[in-house]
Amino acid sequence: MGPAISPYFDPLGDGDEAYDRGAGPPRRAAREEAEAEAARREEAEDDGGAMSLDARRLRARHATEGYRDGIAAGKAGSIQGGFDGGFELGAHVGLRAGRVLGLLEGIAAALRGRGGGRGGPLADAAAAAAERLLADAAAELTTDAVFAEEYWTPDGSWRYSVTPREGADSAVAVALSDVAGQHPLIAKWEGLATREIERWGLN
Repeated sequence: MGPAISPYFDPLGDGDEAYDRGAGPPRRAAREEAEAEAARREEAEDDGGAMSLDARRLRARHATEGYRDGIAAGKAGSIQGGFDGGFELGAHVGLRAGRVLGLLEGIAAALRGRGGGRGGPLADAAAAAAERLLADAAAELTTDAVFAEEYWTPDGSWRYSVTPREGADSAVAVALSDVAGQHPLIAKWEGLATREIERWGLN
């Protein structure tokens, strides 16, 4: 005697059929038996048996496959939309982080050229400080740190507060550049980079 089959028919199946069309005969047989049982129950309950057993099986199968196709199409659309939105926001954040690192690297390189014993102890100290600042920024502005759960929800929304720029229409959602610029790590390091630019009189 084979394993007991539940009389309950789950229209979603066990979830494997949508991805594994090559399910083995025991699983297929159990599924067909469950569909047949569901069809027999519907026949007894609904219209007094006006619809044949095969027609009921076919209807149940088509309903199940149609539901799965709808779920698959919905997932494809939402995944693409989520990717597009996440990619654009990630690009804004990444560009701001890269700009900060580029500025600090340029400052460190310029001061390194003035140091090396040629510019005296003050130039050497300034070059060493710029190198340390660059190393700290590179350690904090990693992808893992910038996109950590501390700053983002699982659906890609930001956890930190973002206010629109002055003069922006408050009825309109905040711009992605605002979200990127007000990221706590980006804002911190942009402030430090600006301070260095002003300190060394760079344009």
